[in-house]
Amino acid sequence: MKIKRTRNIKIKGDLEAFSLEILRKLEIILKEQDYITEIKNRELEFKKRYRSSTNTGENNREVFKILRNGQFKFLPLPNGEIQLIFNVDLSHLLFMSIFFGVLVLLIGWIFTDYNLTFIGLLSFFATAILFIIGNLIIKIEIGDLINIIKE
Repeated sequence: MKIKRTRNIKIKGDLEAFSLEILRKLEIILKEQDYITEIKNRELEFKKRYRSSTNTGENNREVFKILRNGQFKFLPLPNGEIQLIFNVDLSHLLFMSIFFGVLVLLIGWIFTDYNLTFIGLLSFFATAILFIIGNLIIKIEIGDLINIIKE
C-alpha cells in the first residue's frame, strides 16, 4: 500500500541543475534524519536506517517511526515547471494499525463483559483511526519537506 502526492514547482534556470539542486537538498535533509538515500535519474529513493536495539534504550522509539521508505521523482512539464511526485510506502503503518486493533480486541474480550460484536467494532474503529492519524502525520511530514524545498 502506498500514498502518492504531487506538487508543481516553478523552475529557476536550467531543468537539470534545478532538479539536481532540489534532490541534493532533500538528500541532505533526509540524511540528517538518518535515512539511507540514493539518487538516480531525477529520482531520490529513501529508506529509514534499521537499527538494532541498544542497552541504553535510545532506539526504543525507532519502531514507531511511520515515515520509513519511499521515493521522490521529477517530471518536466512543458509550462516551465517540474512535477514533484512523492511515493511513500504505508505497509508498516497498516501492520501497526492492525496489530493495535487485534490488541484492543484481545484486551476487550479477555478483560470486559461486553458483547464480542461491540468489541470487534471498537477494534475496527481503533484500527481505522490509528491508520488515518498515521496517514495524516505522513502527509504533514511530506508537506514539511516540500516547504523546505521551496525556500
